Amino acid sequence: MRNITTLLFDLGGVIIELGSLQDMMSSSPLSEQDIWQNWIQSPSVRRFESGACSADEFAVRMIEEFSLTLSPEDFLVKFNNWPQGTFKGASQLLIGLSDSFRLACLSNSNQSHWEYFLRHQSVLEHFEDQFFSHETGHLKPDSDAFHHALQQMSISPGEVLFFDDNEANVKSARALGMQAVRVDSPDAVLHALYEQGFRN
Repeated sequence: MRNITTLLFDLGGVIIELGSLQDMMSSSPLSEQDIWQNWIQSPSVRRFESGACSADEFAVRMIEEFSLTLSPEDFLVKFNNWPQGTFKGASQLLIGLSDSFRLACLSNSNQSHWEYFLRHQSVLEHFEDQFFSHETGHLKPDSDAFHHALQQMSISPGEVLFFDDNEANVKSARALGMQAVRVDSPDAVLHALYEQGFRN
C-alpha cells in the first residue's frame, strides 16, 4: 500500500446495491447466462452508457435485442428501479478511508440512472473525483476510460488501487499498471485493503 495514493471505485455492485438483472429482463426468453452475456456485449447498452442515445431509443433497442414483451415505458420503469440503494456501511467505509487516500469513482452509468437515482445519493459526496461514462463518453473495460480518469487526476497507474465487481474491468485496470481487486460489497473492499496491508 506504500505507493497507493488513490482508491478508485466502481459504484454498481460495490457501493450501490443493484437488483437482479434476471428479474428486470424476466420477459425475455433468453437464459440467465445469455441475458448477462448479451447485456455485457450489447451495442445498445454501450451507446446509452456513453451518452450516445436517448432513454427512449435505448428502451426500444433493448426490447428488440432481448425479445422483451414490454412496452418501452414499462421497460424504463424496471430499468430505473434497478439500483436499489447504497450498501449498508458504504458511507462509513469511505469516511474512514478519506483520511488516508484520495477517493474517486469510475462508473459505467447513464442519464436515466443519474436523473432518477445517482444524483440523489449522498454517498457521492465522499468522492473527490467522479467519472460517469454518460458524461465522459468512456466506458469500462475500455482502456480509454481509465486513461481519462488518470489524466484528469494527474496521477500514474501505480498510485491507484481499483475496486470493481466485474472481472473484465479489473483485468483492464491491471493491464494498465493499476492494482485492482474484484469485490462485491463494502465489506469485501475492507477485506481486500487489509489483505493489501492497510490498517486504519
